[in-house]
Amino acid sequence: MSTGNEALARRWFEDVWNRRLTGAVDDLAAADCIGHQMDGLTRTLREWRLLYQEVLDGFPDLRFIVEDVVSSGESVVVRWRFFATHDGTAFGVPATHTKVDVPGITWFRCRGGKVVESWDGWNQERLVQQLAAGYTRS
Repeated sequence: MSTGNEALARRWFEDVWNRRLTGAVDDLAAADCIGHQMDGLTRTLREWRLLYQEVLDGFPDLRFIVEDVVSSGESVVVRWRFFATHDGTAFGVPATHTKVDVPGITWFRCRGGKVVESWDGWNQERLVQQLAAGYTRS
C-alpha cells in the first residue's frame, strides 16, 4: 500500500512529466520548493518551470518510467529511467535526433501534501555518450 507521499511522488512523474499537466506543479509542489539538480539549484517554481521547458524543448517525447519507490516519513526516493529523442536544442546542444535511455533517482522531501525540496541525480555521462554515439533504443 502506498503512502500519501509515495502517491505524490508518483503523480509528479506521471502528471507533470509524462502527461505534461503543468498546472499539476502547483498542486504537487510548494511555491518555495527548492530543487537540487546536478548542475544547479532552482529556488522557485518559476525557475523550475524554465528548466522543465528547456528539457522538453530538447526532448519533446520524453517519458519517465518509475522503477521503484521507497518512502519513510517526509522522504520519498524514486528510481526511474527516462526515454526520449533529442529532437530539439537542450542545454546549448542542437538536436541530434538520437534516442536516449537514462537512469536516475529523485529524493523528495514532502510536507503537508506537497514537495518542499527535491534532489535529482542521473547519469549525465550516459546521456552524453548516447548522444555522441547516435544511440538508438531497441
